[in-house]
Amino acid sequence: MKMSSEHDIEVMQEAQHKLLEFFSSYSEEDRLKVASMALKITIQVYQTMLSEKNVEQLLHYVIENVSDIKPLIPDHRTIH
Repeated sequence: MKMSSEHDIEVMQEAQHKLLEFFSSYSEEDRLKVASMALKITIQVYQTMLSEKNVEQLLHYVIENVSDIKPLIPDHRTIH
């Protein structure tokens, strides 16, 4: 597997920071709507660069490893 360069890491960290700011600008009740549109756009970007088979493989990988991804904003709500 190819290792990420320092430039790649910087780009990804900057994008993550900007996206977190973007999502945080929406109310909590609207974030799920915005996230669903972001996921759609992400898949569309993948489709412009990858074959359909590779997009499917990527999505299967995400499904199998979703538990390894930690939430950016932990849920601290108490349910009574």
